[in-house]
Formats: sequence, structure tokens, C-alpha cells
Amino acid sequence: MNSCADKKYDLSLEQGTTFRFRLRYKDKNKDPMDLTGWCGRLTWRTNTGEFYEFITTNTDYEKYKFTVDGTSGIVDLIIPVKTTNTYNFYSAKYDLELLSPDAISVDTGQYATKILFGNIKVIHRYSGVSALLEC
Repeated sequence: MNSCADKKYDLSLEQGTTFRFRLRYKDKNKDPMDLTGWCGRLTWRTNTGEFYEFITTNTDYEKYKFTVDGTSGIVDLIIPVKTTNTYNFYSAKYDLELLSPDAISVDTGQYATKILFGNIKVIHRYSGVSALLEC
């Protein structure tokens, strides 16, 4: 069913810049999965023990925007500069999960799958300047 499941993929996130993580979820034939009605969650735990959760039902786009485009199979997370500028940790471990709108059975609920996991390395500013860029 999936080409990403149990795939490890490490990420880098630059402090004080817009972070965008986008992937196209494909089936075993390399065709985009139809994710219509699916929702997603990306969680990470930092090296300092902080826990972050990004969910597709979020509507406060000043913090982040996380979407699942059903017909194209695209999962897209955007974390703006104002948010990444506050990150003072150096690394984290993350999981990316999707939840189907369809129930497996009455008793077991919806189908959930972890499609990706890995490490996140935060690249801090060399200059130490924390002011946001404005033009």
C-alpha cells in the first residue's frame, strides 16, 4: 500500500528561516496515493525533552500550516520564520503519521500508518542575530 512506510529520512531545519517539508505519498506502483479525507500528524521530541505536535486540523497558520492534498497524495508542512526563530534546541526525533477516514472495523477505528521517521538537525545562525529579516 505504501512506498514510504517505515522509511527513515533525516531533515535539517535552519533557525529563523521558513521550513518546508513536502512529500508525495505513493503506492507500490509509484502512483500518487489518493489521500482524500485523510489527516496527518507530525510529532517530534527534542534533545532537551520538548514535545512538538503539528496536525492537519490546525488553523493558526501563524504557527504552522500542515495539509494533505487528497488527489495528489501531497503532504505539506510549512513552519514560518517567526516559529523557527524560537527554536533553541539542536536536534529532535520525529514521526509522520497519516489517518484514513475509513474505519477498519466498528471496534478498531480508523486505519493509521506511520509513513516516515527520522532525525531533525537544527542549524543555528552563525551570526547569533535573532532579529527577523524585514525589507
